[in-house]
This record gives sequence, C-alpha cells and structure tokens, in this order.
Amino acid sequence: MIGHFGNPPRLSCIRLTLPASAKGPEREVTLPSGALGVVFEAGSTKVIKLHEGSPLRGLVQPGERIVAFAHGGGAGGCVDCTSGPESTGTGLDALLNAHKDEPDRRVTVGGDA
Repeated sequence: MIGHFGNPPRLSCIRLTLPASAKGPEREVTLPSGALGVVFEAGSTKVIKLHEGSPLRGLVQPGERIVAFAHGGGAGGCVDCTSGPESTGTGLDALLNAHKDEPDRRVTVGGDA
C-alpha cells in the first residue's frame, strides 16, 4: 500500500488488545491526564464501555474492574476501590475527575469478579 507522496504509510500508534483472561489477575495501568471516556456498570467499578476516542482503548477491556486508584508521586494517595464510596462507578468517576489534571495517575485493573 502506498501512502502520501508515494511513501509507505506510517503507523503512529500500535495498540495490542488482549482478552481479559490473557492479562492475568491484576495489572497497573498508567492514566493520561484529562477525560478517560469510561462508563461503569451502575453501582460498581466494572467497565461496561469505552467511548470512541478513549485513551484507555486497548489498555482496559469491558468486563474488567478498577480495584484501586493511585495518584501523585510517592506520597500520593492510594484508594481501594473494592469498598467504600469509591466502589461505585459514581464514586470512582468523581475521584478520577477530581484528579484528572494530575500526573502519575494509575489504576489497578482486575478481571471480572
């Protein structure tokens, strides 16, 4: 295939998408700043949809759960998302939005529980 000006097309991004079962029990995903485009199942942190253009496409899959959220370097907070107000999609969404412009945000993702 020939791209612009007769040159071969260049890939700007390669994303590897694996089924949740191939990713192991839990893993950490670094979050970019800004909106994430994630929809959670009502009352839980289970991901049910990633909006078109979500920076998490290929990194987090529908059916997986966010089990922890960390922000800030070293002394930053780490929040357990399996209990308390952050264990709901609404609570986790509020937490993610409150820290959306901070660098070094991370979530721990686990398979469907």
